[in-house]
Amino acid sequence: MSVRGGIRQTPFALQQMSKAGFSLNAFSYNGLIHLLPQSGFSREAMVVYKRMVSEGIKPSLKTYSALMVASGKRRDVDTVMGLLEEMEHLGLRPNVYSFTICIRILGRAGRIDDAYGILRRMDKYGCSPDVVTYMVLLDVLCNAGRLDAAKDLFRKMKCGNQKPDRVTYITLLNKFGNLGNLDAVREFWKEMEADGYVVDVVAFTILVDALCKVGKIDEAFGTLDVMGRSGLLPNLQTYNTLISGLLRVNSLDKAQDHFDCVEVHGPKPTAYTYILFIDHYEKSGESGRALEMFEKMKSKGIVPDVVDCNVCLYSLAELGRLGQAKDVFHELKSSGLSPDAITYNMMIKCHSKAGKVDEAIKLFDEMIASGCDPDEITMNSLIDTLYKADKVNEAWQVFHRMEEMKLRPTVVTYNTLLAGLGKEGRSFPLPRIDQLVDSTAGHELLRATYQRLVNKMFARQIGRTMEVYIDDMLVKSIRAADHIADLEEMFLILRISRDAQKPSDHSNKQEGAHM
Repeated sequence: MSVRGGIRQTPFALQQMSKAGFSLNAFSYNGLIHLLPQSGFSREAMVVYKRMVSEGIKPSLKTYSALMVASGKRRDVDTVMGLLEEMEHLGLRPNVYSFTICIRILGRAGRIDDAYGILRRMDKYGCSPDVVTYMVLLDVLCNAGRLDAAKDLFRKMKCGNQKPDRVTYITLLNKFGNLGNLDAVREFWKEMEADGYVVDVVAFTILVDALCKVGKIDEAFGTLDVMGRSGLLPNLQTYNTLISGLLRVNSLDKAQDHFDCVEVHGPKPTAYTYILFIDHYEKSGESGRALEMFEKMKSKGIVPDVVDCNVCLYSLAELGRLGQAKDVFHELKSSGLSPDAITYNMMIKCHSKAGKVDEAIKLFDEMIASGCDPDEITMNSLIDTLYKADKVNEAWQVFHRMEEMKLRPTVVTYNTLLAGLGKEGRSFPLPRIDQLVDSTAGHELLRATYQRLVNKMFARQIGRTMEVYIDDMLVKSIRAADHIADLEEMFLILRISRDAQKPSDHSNKQEGAHM
């Protein structure tokens, strides 16, 4: 790839090759499509794929799987499902791996019923799920809180050809334990032993965690004795779990005593052990003590990773200490670690609190350039930052960009926009409100927020001359002679709301047409 810009310019290079009379065969195309996502260029891989299909060359099953995985990482569910349809259209029979990818991606997108539908689709094709397929769907169901469905799927798995392995049992113990379902944990525990699997320290630690989550701290400590009688020694994860349980019930002194004991007698605490205390201090509003623990961790020679730095940045963001936050951020990058979305979110928050809007935007651009995909929290934070700086149009540009990035606006997104529109001293721009109404269709909580906004807008008229609904405004008059005046009053409020925005000439034309 001698073309300037390297492998990223593959689509352009192929275009030039075609003009010169050169073309790739199926082997070359498949190899190239595999290479692009591995190098972080999944969108370019899709461009090459479309060119390959347009030339009548059929991609391999492996190529489709690579594209589906790459699109899934971008949370582009529509592209993933479209690739599955195209695969079938070209006469390729999806295999268990292809279907499992779809289940995983649909599950992450919260489309649980569609994920379950893939399992039924596999039956239609005569493609039997393997242990991994079951595990992925069990994980999806548990994460969605559909525990009864997860149990039913587990029973189906046991009745079929796929016997649950140790990983399956450990995953189920962990998922149900995290949800505090102690009865289910004990049930799976018995079945695991009945299937001939020896309970190990990992399973015991999960049991300890489940007991702590339901407040049975004494029973959790008693489990250590059971482990001893079984010839098993607790590991650091077990001790961390107990410390976490004590902190959860605000037994800080006992947690500190346990920490001191582990620090002296071993196993030596890791960064995660310190993070438990840092997180507890932050949630208790003691950001200063959280920072002290972070410094103590570094003094012990423990090098913070990205997660550790993120926790520290949270405290600094809460305290508004931009200078220290910058130091932590630069230290993280100089150590060879790559900031993740949470890191950038915290830094944007720090700059926003300090009123450094331009620097917050630069961080956002840096985030995109580094290949770190922003999430809903990033975009919400940026919208809020721009609104506070009175950069209204830029805030709305970020909102529209969410759709381009296939990020679904949340309640926080809409509330931030509405708060910006409705804050004291700002009028209500009707076309933008209209956009919000359209985009909140089907979201009752969001539409209720909008209703409160228009109620404020027409506060003096509602109940006297107007009734205002989500999609309609009704002007009513007691006397027919007053109706024209009442209509004029309503249109005057709308006109003031529009004109006071002082939009650009281009926006004026659009909004005038709307009115």
